[in-house]
Amino acid sequence: MAQTRAGLKAVKVVDTSTWSKSEYQVFNAMLMNEASYLRTLEHPALPRSHDFFAEGPCYFIVMDWFQGQTLEQHVEREGVLSHDELFGLAGTLIELLIYLHLQCQGVIVFGDLKPANVVRTGPGLYRLVDLGLVSQKGTKFSKEIAVFSPKYGAPERGQGGASDPIHDIYSLGATVYFGITGKEPPAGLNEEQRTRQVAQALREESDWGRESLFCLAELLSLAMAALDPDPLGRPPGIRVFKESWEQCRAARAKDAAQQVSVDQILRHLYQKK
Repeated sequence: MAQTRAGLKAVKVVDTSTWSKSEYQVFNAMLMNEASYLRTLEHPALPRSHDFFAEGPCYFIVMDWFQGQTLEQHVEREGVLSHDELFGLAGTLIELLIYLHLQCQGVIVFGDLKPANVVRTGPGLYRLVDLGLVSQKGTKFSKEIAVFSPKYGAPERGQGGASDPIHDIYSLGATVYFGITGKEPPAGLNEEQRTRQVAQALREESDWGRESLFCLAELLSLAMAALDPDPLGRPPGIRVFKESWEQCRAARAKDAAQQVSVDQILRHLYQKK
C-alpha cells in the first residue's frame, strides 16, 4: 500500500530480474495487459489505475485499494457463506460480467474469476482484483501460454484456443461453489451432486421467505450448471443469470416488506387497548 494525496492506494510490484526469456514474454504481456485494462475499464467492482511506471527491472501499478479479506480468506475464517452473502457474491459477479460481456466496446473476458481474486469489502459486498488475464473475446492463446487457474478456470482453457465469455460462466459457477462448500469444485460433478450442494446450502435457518428461497435455489442451480465440463452444457450467457438474480432480488424485497418490527408490534398491541 501507499499513502497518496487521494488516500491509500494498492501498489503492485513486479520484479522481472529473475525471469527467463520465455517467462518474460508471457508475464510481461500479462502485466502490460493488466495496466491497460485498469486504465480503460470503469466499473464499481473493479479497481482504477492511478499510475504505472518502471524502475530498473521492477514495474509498479498504483491502483485503488479495497479494504477487506479475499473470499478465500473469509470462508477459511468464517465458514461457508450465508444466504445473504451468496446473494451478494452472485450479484457482484453477474453485474461485472454483464458489463464486460455486454456493455463494453467489444466483448471482454475477465479470464481469472476465483476466490483469491474476490475481495469482501463488507457484508454482502464484493469487488474483483487482478486483471492480468483480461482479454478481448477471440484472443488466441496456445497450450504453452494458456495461463489460468485450473481449479476455477474452464477445462477447455488448458487446451489452448481463443478467449470466450463461456469461460467466465464456468468460473462464476466455480467461485459460487466455493462460497457454498468452502472447497474447490471437483471435476465431473453430475447433476444430482450439484443439486445436493444447493439443497445443503439452503438448509440453514434464515429470514428468507419461501418464494425468495426458491428463487435463490434457482440462481444457485444455474451457477452449479455452469460447472459442466462441456461448454454447450452450461447456461448460454450471463443474461440468464441476470434474469434469475433480478427475480431473487424482487422476492427478497417482499420479505423485507413483510417483516414486522418490535415498534409495529407494540403499536398494534396498544391500539387494541
